[in-house]
Amino acid sequence: MNHDHLATEVISQAIPSNAVVDWKHLGLSSWKDISYKTVKGNIFYPLAPDDDLMFSNIDIEDIAIGLSNKARFNGQIDFFYSVAQHSVHVSDLVRCPMLKVRLTALLHDAAEYVLGDLNTLLKPLFPAFRVLESRVQMQIHRHFGLEPETSEFLHKEIKLADNRAVLTEKRDLREKTRNDVWAGYEHIRPDTARIMPLSPEVAKRLFLDRFEQFTSE
Repeated sequence: MNHDHLATEVISQAIPSNAVVDWKHLGLSSWKDISYKTVKGNIFYPLAPDDDLMFSNIDIEDIAIGLSNKARFNGQIDFFYSVAQHSVHVSDLVRCPMLKVRLTALLHDAAEYVLGDLNTLLKPLFPAFRVLESRVQMQIHRHFGLEPETSEFLHKEIKLADNRAVLTEKRDLREKTRNDVWAGYEHIRPDTARIMPLSPEVAKRLFLDRFEQFTSE
């Protein structure tokens, strides 16, 4: 049995989760000295002192482009499978039919469009990253009219759908490790449908279509 996921929880408890990077400690003249520009020209300021200053604008197409070009499992899969397609799958698997719930599920990894992703096992070793990831995710939620922080119930629902999607990916996209048993996942079942990986362009379009569907009412 693979105990890596349990080890992650132990490390998480040992390392403070409030480690915020102060631009002054980096020898910078301003928090604007470090910025990132998206393909559409929108600017992300990771060291912004206030959440409202982190983005010049949040564009759903920027998010779709970023997630559709990023591979799941840090690329350790047999076929390219994007975070965008994974996000759509999670929005399909979440049990609550309410559009805002499905939109929250669709956007559950949206912060990765500017931050990329760290392996789940590594995140506890970088507490400042976890804080930034949380800030970005909450700001994305605010921008699209969602609650900044999801309720405990909603978090559990989306996490269950996410875990089911992960196990489906392990089964269909990681042949050599598909039979590994992950601690904490023993009672979770993958989707019955098999994954058909899409190209980045098709996954981007599917992601945007779902976003339009969930925000049209």
